[in-house]
Amino acid sequence: MSTSTLEQGQATGTGSNRAAIYTRNGSSELVGLTDVGSIEWGRVLSAVSEATVTVQVPSSPAARDRCCSDLGNIGVWRHTLVVFRDGVRSWEGPVRKVSWKKNLVPVGAVDVLGYTQRRRITAARLVTGVNTRTELLRNLTLAF
Repeated sequence: MSTSTLEQGQATGTGSNRAAIYTRNGSSELVGLTDVGSIEWGRVLSAVSEATVTVQVPSSPAARDRCCSDLGNIGVWRHTLVVFRDGVRSWEGPVRKVSWKKNLVPVGAVDVLGYTQRRRITAARLVTGVNTRTELLRNLTLAF
C-alpha cells in the first residue's frame, strides 16, 4: 500500500490534471486537449458524475485551425473524455455535449455509468429449445 504526505500549504484534492479524447472504448487516444482553461470533474456516490473540460481556442490562425479541426471531429456518444490526475487515469466517460462559444469550447461528459442510461437493446430475442433455456437459467443463477 502506498502512502503520501501533504506538503505544508497543499490542500487535499490538488494535483495536475490533463484531459484527452479517446475512442469510445477508451483504448486509444485521438486528441490530447491542449490550451485547456479549466477541468472540472468529481465523483458522486451511487450516481452518475459529470466532467467538463473547457478548451480555449488559440488566437493564431494556424493553431486555431488545428484546434477547431480536432474539436470538430469529437462525436457525442462516439468518443470518450478521459481525465488524468498527476499522470494517472482518474475519470472517464462518454462525451455528451460539445458547445461552441466565441473563444471557448466546453466538452461535457458523464462517467461510464452514463451508458446504462443511454444504451438500449433494440433487437428482439427469442429463446427456444430446452438446452438454451437451461443454459440461460444456469447462467442467471450463477450471476446472483
